[in-house]
Amino acid sequence: MGDANSQWEWQDANTPQQQHHTPNAQEHYQMPQSTWQNQKPGIIALRPLGLGDILEGSFASVRANPKVMFGFSTLIMLILGIIQALITYFGGFREAVQRYETLSMLRGNTTEEVLLTIKESNQAITEMLYTALFTFPLLILSSLIFSALLTGILTHAISRSVIGKVSSISSTLESVKKRILPLIANSLLLGLISALVTIVSLIPLILFAYLAIKYQLTATAGVPLTILLTLVFIGSLIYVHVKVSLSQTALVLEEIGPWASIKRSWKLTNKGFWRILGRYIVAFLIIGIIFGIVGVIAGIPGGILTPINPVLGLLVTVIFTALLQGLVVPISSAVICLVYVDQRIRKENFDKTLIAAAQQ
Repeated sequence: MGDANSQWEWQDANTPQQQHHTPNAQEHYQMPQSTWQNQKPGIIALRPLGLGDILEGSFASVRANPKVMFGFSTLIMLILGIIQALITYFGGFREAVQRYETLSMLRGNTTEEVLLTIKESNQAITEMLYTALFTFPLLILSSLIFSALLTGILTHAISRSVIGKVSSISSTLESVKKRILPLIANSLLLGLISALVTIVSLIPLILFAYLAIKYQLTATAGVPLTILLTLVFIGSLIYVHVKVSLSQTALVLEEIGPWASIKRSWKLTNKGFWRILGRYIVAFLIIGIIFGIVGVIAGIPGGILTPINPVLGLLVTVIFTALLQGLVVPISSAVICLVYVDQRIRKENFDKTLIAAAQQ
């Protein structure tokens, strides 16, 4: 699964590589429960998954291949953290922010001192903007590259764990190296889609706010509609994000293009939107609470050291953040990957293909 000689296992049933009959979504949803296989060659049973199966499988994926899932992913996050810390530190943005924060707390005793403080604060804001123009593109670029690499690695490793196989770091890198650029392109497309949905969804809200101010609508008339339009805005973002959430998994495992993977994700999430949304909410809430508590504890050493030695404090913070993300990101990726597997089992009878792959 993911290796060059077994990639066919994951490709869409509509492609020529798979010759066996795969029922369509309507046909498959009418199948009796007894038709499902219940074998468990790897981290999950190969049948439709419940929320508990997905959570258990997500944590099990780290235990199944700790070298890749935790060790290598932590190394990637550590390298990314160091690069971004260096960009921020030497790019001058951090110093500009600290200078502005210091000036904003000053209070002059005379009018001249107040005016001087305001002038210096404005200069600090200008400096922040200039340094941001330099540092932010580099931060975004480094994040895109390393996130694409990490997504490919984790998706490959999880897919192997599903059928009870463990991929080495070298084989994983070999399998995903051609997927890095498509993943970056996919990330840019997803960002563009998110921006477009945000803009389109905000237009009615902005228009209503303008009309409400212009015609001085009362609270009784304005508040309910404002709440409704806000819910529409939030709902639109959630809907689109769920619909495209499986695109990067499909891109890596099915070896399809950036736009084709988005269409594939949209298709896979048909007739399962509310189930997928519910699972994401519960799973990421649980993961967020657990690692949020750990994150607060892990941030204490860096917070103590920063006032004493800013460089050492920054280094400690980067290390602890990488260790934390080395656990959070793989488990979060596993949730999405297992939702993808679940959807294919439900809609495409994919359990039989995976069982055959596990027996090879």
